[in-house]
Amino acid sequence: MRQCRHDSPVITINSNKRYGPPVDPLAHERQVFTVGLWIVKPGKEEIFVKKWQEFARWSLDNLEGSRWVYMVQDLEQKNKFVSFSPWDSLETVAAWRQTPECASSIAELRELCDEVTPGTMKEVAHLTR
Repeated sequence: MRQCRHDSPVITINSNKRYGPPVDPLAHERQVFTVGLWIVKPGKEEIFVKKWQEFARWSLDNLEGSRWVYMVQDLEQKNKFVSFSPWDSLETVAAWRQTPECASSIAELRELCDEVTPGTMKEVAHLTR
């Protein structure tokens, strides 16, 4: 059977041969995410996003373990944000959280918020087209 999926690094020519990087079937079980729910004080949204971006950029530039980070804003409740980022391991998350820069940045962001709910989560499903 001949398959070629443009969204996949693996091309199967027949059931006996694989080309591309090896697939680790347990990789998704090790993937952890940091997630934050941020309810920002009304009128502080713009400065919150700016400060969060500075912190996120510092994290990406100075620490191993995370490759990207997202922040999304609720379309109806404009002061509600969710941030999330995948990490290589719980150990890299712990190392990030133990830095003085992380502690001071989170404290600064908390001052701009009415409510902050942090979380560490694991991937349980991942679907792509």
